[in-house]
Amino acid sequence: MSPSLPKGSARLVSAELREFEPIPSEGFTEWLVAHDLSLCVTHADKVITFGARDRELFVRSVRVDSVTTLSPGDTGELWLGSTSQLWRYEPVPDGTRLPDGGDRLYMPRVGHYLGRALPVDVGVVDGGPVFGSVALSCLARPDPVDGVVPIWAPKFVTRLTPDVRCALSGVAYRDGAVSAVTCAGATDDADDWRAHRADDGVVVDVASSEIVATGLSLPSSPRWHDGRLWCTQAGRGEVGYLDGASFVTVARLDGFLEALAFVDGFALVGASGSRWDEIVEGLPVADRLDGARPLSGVFVIDVTSGVVVHSLRLEGTARSIADIVPVRGAHEVTIEKPDGPLAQEFVTYPHPAG
Repeated sequence: MSPSLPKGSARLVSAELREFEPIPSEGFTEWLVAHDLSLCVTHADKVITFGARDRELFVRSVRVDSVTTLSPGDTGELWLGSTSQLWRYEPVPDGTRLPDGGDRLYMPRVGHYLGRALPVDVGVVDGGPVFGSVALSCLARPDPVDGVVPIWAPKFVTRLTPDVRCALSGVAYRDGAVSAVTCAGATDDADDWRAHRADDGVVVDVASSEIVATGLSLPSSPRWHDGRLWCTQAGRGEVGYLDGASFVTVARLDGFLEALAFVDGFALVGASGSRWDEIVEGLPVADRLDGARPLSGVFVIDVTSGVVVHSLRLEGTARSIADIVPVRGAHEVTIEKPDGPLAQEFVTYPHPAG
């Protein structure tokens, strides 16, 4: 049964409703259609895709144990990370008849077993994947022998041990290279960042290894857009950009903001909550909420005005959103997990010429 939606909202056509109920604002689905895209969203232990069928909201979800990141590649692929694995997903070639009836199917093609590295924000540098390792507090590459090969770490991290010393939370890429990382704190002891998460977050320039911004509250998802380095402050419920060493707030939401992506002059921001909302306890956003439950869902923000123009609220119990990936030119996207039935049975291959 489709959930009841506010008057004027799009009707939910198809969904695997597990622990969430999507509630779009009026005009949200039309906005997806106008910009010719679907959204792929990580949500607790699943990846959800939102698109449009006959101008109505269409939802699919796939359960992925301990998903930590979903990142776009540079040739149309997606990179899906979990606590201990990293998978390269490729879209099934155009012209292939898709068994699920959608218009874009991503299949797992290459897998890396990392150990408990906790990968985030995958990018392609010099032809191969790079990611931030939350556990090791460094940038790393997957390796077929060692599992993980560290390639850079902040100067304040003196030992690369899997004990989350600074909570390296995000990686920004620019012109095919790693540009900057966000960390919950400039800390060097196991889990020491937790005591500093309210206001000691930093942004670190990778080329110089220098800290370029301080005093942030759980910064995350650093992204270059229109010549500026943007990020969220999850602990303050803010999204904005760096002006020198200062953080300029563009929009403020009553939620824990981690995910950030850009499309056509809009920022797509993911707000997380939790069953008991302990996620905001002790943070500045909790003071602003004053006991109210934080927002959860995807919010479309005009980057010029800072106004939220559309939203897709996700109501339910598990409500953690870590990444949002816009997918152009598709409206019914399916992402198959490595042990799913399509991955086991569906074969694609190039047809011979002639």
